[in-house]
Amino acid sequence: MYSGTGGRREAQITVFLSLLLLLVTAAVLSLLESARVQACRARGIRAAHLGMFSLFGEYDRDMLEMYDIFLLDGGFGEGSLREEVLLEHLYREVQTNSRADGLGSALTGAADYSGISLQGVDIEVLELVTDNGCQGFLSQACDYAAGSLLPAALEYGGDCAEALVLGEETLDSSGDLGENLEELREQAREEAEEDARDQGISVPSDIVEGLEFENPIQVLRRYISMGILGLAADEDVLSDARMDSGTPFSRRNAQTGRNTGEAGSVGIADSLLFHEYILDKFPCFSAELPEDFPALRYQCEYLFGGEEEDRENLEAYLNRLLLVRLGFNTVYLAGSSARQAELEALASAMTGAVGLPMLSGLVKAALEILWAYEESLVDIRTLCTGGEVPLTKDDSSFACSIQQIFSFAPEPQKEAEGLDYREYMRLLLNTLPMEEKAARALDMAEHTIRVLRDRGSFQVDSGIFRMEVYAAFRGEGIFSGRAGGYTWSTRAGYTYGES
Repeated sequence: MYSGTGGRREAQITVFLSLLLLLVTAAVLSLLESARVQACRARGIRAAHLGMFSLFGEYDRDMLEMYDIFLLDGGFGEGSLREEVLLEHLYREVQTNSRADGLGSALTGAADYSGISLQGVDIEVLELVTDNGCQGFLSQACDYAAGSLLPAALEYGGDCAEALVLGEETLDSSGDLGENLEELREQAREEAEEDARDQGISVPSDIVEGLEFENPIQVLRRYISMGILGLAADEDVLSDARMDSGTPFSRRNAQTGRNTGEAGSVGIADSLLFHEYILDKFPCFSAELPEDFPALRYQCEYLFGGEEEDRENLEAYLNRLLLVRLGFNTVYLAGSSARQAELEALASAMTGAVGLPMLSGLVKAALEILWAYEESLVDIRTLCTGGEVPLTKDDSSFACSIQQIFSFAPEPQKEAEGLDYREYMRLLLNTLPMEEKAARALDMAEHTIRVLRDRGSFQVDSGIFRMEVYAAFRGEGIFSGRAGGYTWSTRAGYTYGES
C-alpha cells in the first residue's frame, strides 16, 4: 500500500512491542528474583534449624544409656567447655545444610540457583544442664520418672520430715537434761552432807558415794561416741570404696552458660518424681552390685553425706535415719500409758535407792530418751540387715524391753512388717534441699562415667541442655543484578526434651 511517504514505512509498532517486551521481561525477572530471594531466606532458616538439630544429635551416649539424660558434651572430650570448637561444629553443620549440592541434588541433577553463603554464626543463649539449680537435669529426670510415682511418698513424706525435726530436738534436749541432772544430783549430795554436819553426824565416805547412780544420759553419750556404723552394721559388709576421680561438680567452681533466664519452680510432684529417678538410677547400701564394682557403692547415701568415702556417706545417712526413728519412737513412748508406768517405776526405784527422790522426774525423762534411742538402734540394725520397720510403733512392734535399758545389744527384729531400707530412703529424700540433691546426683553420674567408661576428663557442667543461635547469610542477585546482593539473618534454637 502506498502511503505517500516516498516508500518509507513507519516503525512505531516495532518499537512499542520491543519496549513492551522489555517491560514484561523485567517484570517476570523481578518476580523470579523475588521468589528466589524468598526461597533463599527459607533455605537459610531451614539450614539454621537443621544445623542445630544435627549438632544436638551429637549427644553424650554414656549419659543417655546410664541415666536417660540428653546433653551435648560442650568439652568435646576435653573436660572444660570449649565455645570456639562448639561454634566451629555449628558453623559446619549450618553451612552443610545451606548448600544445594548435597545428596538430594546429586540424585536429581538439580542446579543450585540460590547463590547463598553463610556469613557467620553466634551463640545467644547457652544453658547447661547444671544451670539454674540443675534445671535441665531435673526436667529430664522428672520426665523419665513420670510413670513411677509411689503412693508411699505422698502419704509419709511430711510425717518423716516432722519426725526428723523431733529427733533433732530430742537429742538437743538430752544435753541440757544431762547437765541439769548432774547439777541437781551434786546439789543434793551437798545438801545431804550439810544437813548431817549441822546435826553433828559423821557421814562415812561410802554412804556419800552411795548417792551416785548411773546417769542414763551418760549411757546415751557412750552409745553416740561408738558411732552408728559399729552399732548398726557388720564390719564385713561395709564398703571401703573412695572417690578418687577428681573434685566433684558440687564442690568446684562450676561453669555456667549465658542468658539462661530464671530458674523454674519445682513443685511437690516434681520432687517426688525426682526421688523415684534417684532410687532407680543410683545404687544404695541395700543394692546388690558386683564385688568388683569400681565406683562408689552407696551413691544414694552420698546425697546425704557428700563425702568422698562410702562409709562416711553411709554414716551420715544412718545418723539422719536414726533421728527420724528417734522422733517416732519418742512419740510412741510419750503416748503409751504402759511404757510411761514402767519408766516412772524405774525412775522412782533408781532415785529412791540413793535417797534422791526429787530427781525422779529428770531421771524419767532421761530414761525415756535412752529407751527411744536404743529402740532406734534396733530399727537401724533391722533395716541394714534387710528387714522392715513400721513407721509408727505400737506395743507389739516395740522391740526393746525396759529390762534391757542398761544392758543393751542391738539385735534385728526378724518378723516385723513395715517399710524397708529403700522406702525409708525415699522418705528421707524429702528432707534434703532440691538443688543439693540434684547437684550431688550429678556428682555421682560424673564419677561413675569417669570410672566405668574410662573418661577421666568428663564434666557434667560442660553438658549443654539448650541453645539459641544467630546465623547470618548473604545471597547474590541473579535475575535483578542488584549491587552487593542480599543479606539477612535468622535465629534457631534447640532444647533437649522438647518436641
